[in-house]
Amino acid sequence: MKIFKASFDKLTLIISFVFISFIVVLFILNLINNSLFLPQANFSLSLGFYFLAILFLYILLFIPKYYSVDASAISIHRPIFSFKINRSEIAACSVILNGEMRGVIRVAGNGGLFGYTGFFWNTKYGTMRWFATQRKNYVLIEKTNGNKIVITPDEPEKFIEALG
Repeated sequence: MKIFKASFDKLTLIISFVFISFIVVLFILNLINNSLFLPQANFSLSLGFYFLAILFLYILLFIPKYYSVDASAISIHRPIFSFKINRSEIAACSVILNGEMRGVIRVAGNGGLFGYTGFFWNTKYGTMRWFATQRKNYVLIEKTNGNKIVITPDEPEKFIEALG
């Protein structure tokens, strides 16, 4: 099994830092207002904190940590529910140049908080499911059923080479 790192880019780090800072500020405001258990006076502040904290934990559980290639599958390892693509389902796999991903629209997913995950679309590739941690090093995996998956290993050429 070959393992490939999935590092964050600068924008992902900045967005994640700002989001975490915002949650910490809301938590401190909750403590100052003694509103941790949702009293009516500060209901919206507490609700905002709890909503963002739950969102943060949810996204944290599905961050791509690293990718691996073995004889039977490509695996996208996450803290929970790793995602596998069997080799028999792969029609093609290629490195995508950064310019080819311009104009990508997030259809449903996460656009920068600990990565780029979910469904994205552009005119060249159509709908794609992303398990990315950066806005470079794109690898497009085209499945036999027509679905497209995008990952971003730190060494995309070596990833393609490992697939054979």
